Amino acid sequence: MRASSPARRSTSRAADATSPLWIIGHTAAPRWFVGASVAVNTALVVCLQVRVSRGIDNNASAGRTARRAGAAFLVASALIGSAGGAPGWLAVAVVVLGVVVLTVG
Repeated sequence: MRASSPARRSTSRAADATSPLWIIGHTAAPRWFVGASVAVNTALVVCLQVRVSRGIDNNASAGRTARRAGAAFLVASALIGSAGGAPGWLAVAVVVLGVVVLTVG
């Protein structure tokens, strides 16, 4: 799975460390949503990890997966960043979408 690749693990750590700070400091999302976003990420990783990692059995497939993970990180970062000026409910929806893109991508 992309979540188990070295590139994915490093981007996940970066997002895990900065997303809560961004949500609290720069969005109108409620504070309780920080825990909910981390829970969504964790649940997706636990549920999809084996399924998505199937088929990564050589360097070429690992490289493709790492490139997709990088693209997903870029899109997810843009989504989460765009939640900055949105009203609370829209910020929650955009951040959830960003978390899903980051985790599944």
